[in-house]
Amino acid sequence: MTDERSAFARASMRDDDEMRPVGGIDHMERARKRIAELRATYGDEDEDSAGDAFIDKWYAEAPPGWTYEWKTHSVWNKEYPQYMNNLYRKGWQAVPASRHRDLTFPEYDGESIIIDGMMLMERPRELTDRQRLRDYRKAVDQMKFSEQKLTEAPPGTAPRDIHPRTLPRVSSHVGPSIPD
Repeated sequence: MTDERSAFARASMRDDDEMRPVGGIDHMERARKRIAELRATYGDEDEDSAGDAFIDKWYAEAPPGWTYEWKTHSVWNKEYPQYMNNLYRKGWQAVPASRHRDLTFPEYDGESIIIDGMMLMERPRELTDRQRLRDYRKAVDQMKFSEQKLTEAPPGTAPRDIHPRTLPRVSSHVGPSIPD
């Protein structure tokens, strides 16, 4: 029993020592100032708040004629140079950290902006728009091909357009239907 009481007494003495200024520095006051500074800069959000961190917290406006995207730099601290090489061939390059100091901490000395394994990269808007158009056309072609395959009947079977109930019904919207 005496060991527990003495341990409690030592712990409470340490707590009292932490409350007193050490070397003329009031650490509790310094902590309160830092919390106020962080709240003024980043708000009073919970870390688990909804939303995409790379859009909500680390958003950077691309210069005119350019697009920004976050690209994977590393996974579990393992880098993939072949993937990065592929990005460079497609026109992506790292955004200089000096351009957006608000996305990094004050002592950051890296050349590019890397957050949680993601690197902020840029490329000319024209290249990005062309790639998005190619991706869109590819998706539309895949949908058309899939719809066409639905209407075809396998060899040796009756055609599917004999009766309206046998026609496949394809819907291209996502989510619940909205009543008129």
